[in-house]
Amino acid sequence: MIDDDENAPVLLSRVKGGPLEIDAATLLGRYTPSRWSPFWETTGKHLLREWILQTDITTMPTFLAVQQALSRQIFWAHELGLDLTPEVLLSERHINAFVATGLGSISNNTRKAYRTSLRRVARGTLRKVPQERKHPTWNHRGIAPPYTPDELAEIDAAVLLQTTRLRTRFFDSWVCFCVGAGVRNTELRFIARSDITEDDGMLLVHIRSPRERIVPLRREYADRVRALMAAHPEEPLAGPFRPDQRDPLLRPRSRLVIPDSVSKPDTERFRSTWLVRLLDDGFPLNRILEYGGQASYRFDSTIPYLDERKDMARADLRRAAGYDA
Repeated sequence: MIDDDENAPVLLSRVKGGPLEIDAATLLGRYTPSRWSPFWETTGKHLLREWILQTDITTMPTFLAVQQALSRQIFWAHELGLDLTPEVLLSERHINAFVATGLGSISNNTRKAYRTSLRRVARGTLRKVPQERKHPTWNHRGIAPPYTPDELAEIDAAVLLQTTRLRTRFFDSWVCFCVGAGVRNTELRFIARSDITEDDGMLLVHIRSPRERIVPLRREYADRVRALMAAHPEEPLAGPFRPDQRDPLLRPRSRLVIPDSVSKPDTERFRSTWLVRLLDDGFPLNRILEYGGQASYRFDSTIPYLDERKDMARADLRRAAGYDA
């Protein structure tokens, strides 16, 4: 839909093959999503406009359908704390995740229509269009499986197997900050010594915008992070990445030496491990959302991974009734 002249209006027809007479910008200006928030005014509507005007849509009904699908996915991604880039949101993985978990109780035909609309935007905005995969079932699990203590111990041991200091540094930082503080890939690349402060023996990690927050590092990783801070006082602790790298962690991840017997390291599984530990420790949900940099979370999807607390059943009854355990 983008014209050679960027200032030229993008025109749509009322029906396929009809005259081009409706200005897409006018439709965007009139559009108000069913769920409004300040985020929509500052960010959401601008992303919608930028991405939808890169598609090849020529009719108003199709434009309106894509507009609705894309705006809902943008809200969904914002609430989950995802990176608001087309490479993330319009990947096949996140299109399927949104269609499976972000639309509530709707028909399968409507889900298919949403998927088709979002794939159309992907074709217009991404240099490499995502490969279509098998559709997920609608009871899609909302959390990556956390690592068991044994799996984490094996991954920690694999940190020491790396063949270069830079790979060891990256791997150690990856584990410490993602398992110890629930950090995302896009946040890890910026963490430097100046972003970490000490308070009464605790290490507090300052995560930068857009999800700026202070996260306490779990104490089992504190000594390792202190060693990283001492060794690299002027650079990002995970590595000296260039600002222009789209995914600066991709290359060091791909070069790690991981024995076949060791579970594959994965950021989402690291973050799930951090989350489940906080829930098992009885942490308040509002603090978990604050530390995770998220507006909401499907906590029901964590239940299969939580400690059953069978030995605490009686104490839990008393606590729920307002008595001391």
